[in-house]
Amino acid sequence: IIVCEKEKRNMDPERKRKLKNDVLLIGGLLTVSLAVFFMFRVFQRPGAYVEIRSGNEIVTVLPLSRNETRVVNSTLGTNTVVITDGSVSVTEADCRDHICIKRGPVKNVGETIVCLPHKLVLTIRAEE
Repeated sequence: IIVCEKEKRNMDPERKRKLKNDVLLIGGLLTVSLAVFFMFRVFQRPGAYVEIRSGNEIVTVLPLSRNETRVVNSTLGTNTVVITDGSVSVTEADCRDHICIKRGPVKNVGETIVCLPHKLVLTIRAEE
């Protein structure tokens, strides 16, 4: 898309029009994506609780207002869940991929951490 001035002068009008349209399209897409990104950031709400599920069962519901460490054991494996300063994370897991640990802390309503090998799901919930 970057074209030097000499090439611009030698371009036919149709190519100039297409170049202008491409720049406008890219600028418009960038503007819309930034607006959506900031809209999501503005409307995020901090959660009040974390719901811990193992399989289809709710293991426990813990408030995010107090710091706590909980070890979740199942027949599939063990995960260490840590609540610190209003956010929750998985700090240890005996699964192979450790995606749940790499996910990092979550704190906003609707965010989740999932450990598929252990069928463990942590979901942030709003105060009801």
